[in-house]
Amino acid sequence: MSKSIDVDFSYYNPINRQQREFHESPARHKLLIGGYGSGKTYPAIHESLFHCFQNSRHEFLVARNTWDSLEQNIEKEFYRVARDANAIKSFKEHNMVLQNDTVVQFRPLTLGREQFKGLNICGYFIDDPDINKYAHTISFLDSRLRNSPRASASRFQTIITANY
Repeated sequence: MSKSIDVDFSYYNPINRQQREFHESPARHKLLIGGYGSGKTYPAIHESLFHCFQNSRHEFLVARNTWDSLEQNIEKEFYRVARDANAIKSFKEHNMVLQNDTVVQFRPLTLGREQFKGLNICGYFIDDPDINKYAHTISFLDSRLRNSPRASASRFQTIITANY
């Protein structure tokens, strides 16, 4: 008998047309561009969580350039949003297990492509990457969009936010 999952995203509403179009887009690769403080990360986190809940028992990657920027910015915010939605089953050492057993891994791009070789992910979200420095690693992540021994993805998704 499976346990009921009571995740609640009803509080979330996109605040403008661009955010609404971002969520409604059927594109496999989504890019959300705006200025500093324009509200890119919040909808991108929601889009990531929506995708994770469509792919139970899979893995999803959340990345930023460095450990410091990952921990201080995106990991804390992702945790807060997921907690508010009652989406977290457990969280330990940069790994969040969601209520549907999808594992969200938080990793910096500084690890380089060698450290991402073993991943089988249903998607990834990269917040404000330094494209000049990490283009090779970011393009490599597309090769990691694949089914895992644990689960088959209903679809694969990439999400990137960037400043002007």
